[in-house]
Amino acid sequence: MSQLEAQTPVDVRAKRKGAVRPMTAADVPAVARLFLQIFRETDKPAGPAVLATMAWLAAEPPGMATVLANMTMAPTLFGQPWLSPIHWTLFIELVFYVLVALLFSVDKLRHVGVLSALSLALIAATVLPVQLRMHGVANLPVQYLGMHLSSLFLGLLLRLWLVEWVQSARISVLVLAIAQFAAVLSISDFSLARGDNFIMEGRLPILAAYVLAFVVFLAAVRFGRPRSLMLARIGMISYSM
Repeated sequence: MSQLEAQTPVDVRAKRKGAVRPMTAADVPAVARLFLQIFRETDKPAGPAVLATMAWLAAEPPGMATVLANMTMAPTLFGQPWLSPIHWTLFIELVFYVLVALLFSVDKLRHVGVLSALSLALIAATVLPVQLRMHGVANLPVQYLGMHLSSLFLGLLLRLWLVEWVQSARISVLVLAIAQFAAVLSISDFSLARGDNFIMEGRLPILAAYVLAFVVFLAAVRFGRPRSLMLARIGMISYSM
């Protein structure tokens, strides 16, 4: 879960610790540092500068426009390709932070109803075009951004439930988790047939991974395990924000 989720920029009242910490200027660099991830992270391929150098050595140097566009974490908006196919995840984070900032600006970042409605709408934005295509109703463009963003908002709702003890968030988490599971089930055949890599290894592996990740996370929070310094350090390296 991102730092921006973990330190909700509203008057956070974590009952377990009794902490109240509103957003301060110290939180701003956390968002700015996201732009440095593309250069410094060790769990992802190197940043544009290194990737550009490697491409140049391979006699396939990218243009300056491509390198500069990648530095924005949204190169496709400028008609440029990604230097690394894995860096698209940074764009998902960027969009999420924009949505979080908008919610914060209208004092809805901790409003369970708003978060739930937005998350379900994001799922529908992916599922409906797929279903309309599959049934020959309309040939609408398909994107999976909504599914990815809904997962991040599920993380925010999980925090409200498990950390801040907002009981209404528990029902929302359950509903949203079921909706995401059903959504993946409904679009898996389409994704596999199109070969767009949203579903890569078949329906059963991806659904099992969804369920297992959810169960393991809840168990880890419930029992407070594992308490591993090594895992904590890996987490700090892989997500330095």
